[in-house]
Amino acid sequence: MLVAQYIPSFATGIEPYINKFNSLDELLNIEWINRHTRNPDFYKFSISKPDNLFMVEHDEGYRWFVIGKLYDINSSLELPKWKAKEDN
Repeated sequence: MLVAQYIPSFATGIEPYINKFNSLDELLNIEWINRHTRNPDFYKFSISKPDNLFMVEHDEGYRWFVIGKLYDINSSLELPKWKAKEDN
């Protein structure tokens, strides 16, 4: 399996990290991914289907960001499916 870091199109001169991994544990221990867990508002990682976008969620899921795209994933990668939350 493969994860490619998302870099916004307005950012120039930045090459995305691209990492291979074999399990969810390996994915979550990749340094550029794992550093998101140090944010005090970190909630969870999730996947947005059908595009396999790798998401980080903060504030119990009310703030979220695409941080990468997952390729060649299989059923052993058990990530929660991302769903937008709305403030009431």
